[in-house]
Amino acid sequence: MSPIPQHRHCKECGLAVVKDREFCSDECRNKYELSLKKKKNSMLVYYICLIIAVVLLILMLAGR
Repeated sequence: MSPIPQHRHCKECGLAVVKDREFCSDECRNKYELSLKKKKNSMLVYYICLIIAVVLLILMLAGR
């Protein structure tokens, strides 16, 4: 049984790639970057909504 050569797996699709690369193709890199951008935007919207909810709660409690 031969040893498995040093390698990584593509961050997007999981295919084996040489250890100095993170993606198997430019297509996978682009998909990963787009996915990362969508996640960042979703987190930004989440935090904005959370801040608005906290401010509204504080205003409601202060109005009593």
